[in-house]
Formats: sequence, C-alpha cells, structure tokens
Amino acid sequence: MGVMGEPAKALKPLSLEEYLEWEARSETKHELVEGLPYAMAGASRAHALLTTNLALLLGPLARRQGCRLYVADMKLKVGERTVYYPDLMVVCAPPPQNPYYEEAPCLVVEVLSPSTEGIDRREKLWRYLSLPSLQGYVLADIQERRIELYQKKATGILYQVFTEGEVPLPCPKEPSPWRRSIAVFLWKRLRKTSSIVKLELLGYPKGERRPRCPPLSFSAPSRMTALRPW
Repeated sequence: MGVMGEPAKALKPLSLEEYLEWEARSETKHELVEGLPYAMAGASRAHALLTTNLALLLGPLARRQGCRLYVADMKLKVGERTVYYPDLMVVCAPPPQNPYYEEAPCLVVEVLSPSTEGIDRREKLWRYLSLPSLQGYVLADIQERRIELYQKKATGILYQVFTEGEVPLPCPKEPSPWRRSIAVFLWKRLRKTSSIVKLELLGYPKGERRPRCPPLSFSAPSRMTALRPW
C-alpha cells in the first residue's frame, strides 16, 4: 500500500536583500539561517518581563557610553544569509548603512526558553562569538535562576556560571571611578512618583507565585559593568 503525502518542494534560499524585503511585509517575525526563514514563537510572560527588566538596567549604561541598546525587534546580521533577533544587544560601533539590522554588537543577551535553549546554546553561541566586535554573550536561565557568561579573551573563550553575587559584563564599560547601584537610583526616583513600579528579577505580576529573591540590580565599578542577577 502506497503512502500518500504532499509533493516535494524545492527550497530556494533567500538572499539577505530578499529576506529583508519579505520580512518587512510579513506579520510574523522570522530569523534567517543560511537563507532559510524560520518563524519565531511568542515569548512567555516571565521571558518578556525579564527581558524588559534587563533592558531598564542596561539602558542607562549604554546611553552614557553613546551605545545603542536593542530589545527583541532589531535584527542582527551574523552572516551573508543568517540573521537573528537577539533578546537584547548592545552596539557601540557606528551603525551600518542599512537601517534594518546591526552587525557589530559588543554584548548579546538571550533569555532561555524550552523551545529555543538548544539553538541559543549551540548554533547562536558560535555564530555570535564569531563576530569580531562581540566581547560577551549572556544566557539568562529563568527556571534555574542562573546567568552564564561567555567572554572573549586573548587566550580563548572564558565561560563562567553565576547563581548569586555580581556578574562582570565586558560591555558597555563604565569609565567613571565611582560605584553606583542603578537599581537603588531607580527605586528612589520611583518612590517620588504616583505610580508604584517593582523591578524584580522575573517580573512576576502581583499575586503570582514567584521565587524569593531580591531585586535585580546593576553596579558600575571602575572600567567594568557588574550585573547582580539575584
């Protein structure tokens, strides 16, 4: 008995220009891997809130250094036919002529989720680290409350895991000699407003069950940015 199925289709890889034109018309975001587009799934509440909280804390540091911080919607070109949408990326280099992608980030952050963890740990890891401009790649694990940091060093790639304390980020650098907790600064500013905004690591809405942990905070010591994840 024969097996019925759909007829075979020839896959035609897209060029970068074809992808950008097609993506501009699409209602769904797609990443491009060696010319083949892959639709992106929506993020969970915890994933979205952690990404937002990280952006709130990285943003002031990036602006002070004249860098650009992007959250989720800016494309990153890592090859002639490969383009990703990182959860966060910091770019301090001059922008390329094309206004729809960046190609020289110094820091990339991916928040892990069950559907994308394998890609973030393998395919994207080596694609990102191959970029000459990249200094650090951060993986934020919501479930395990863990930060993994890959840093480029003269001797190779340095891999570190953090479950408490501070995470030193190589970019954006803070040249000022003073040390300041941005989270404390934000709390003081927020207390003077009529709105009550809580910056917690996972950003769970009030009333939801969540792990007991202090607010996420950044410190900016001399010549290095430090992330206090828990």
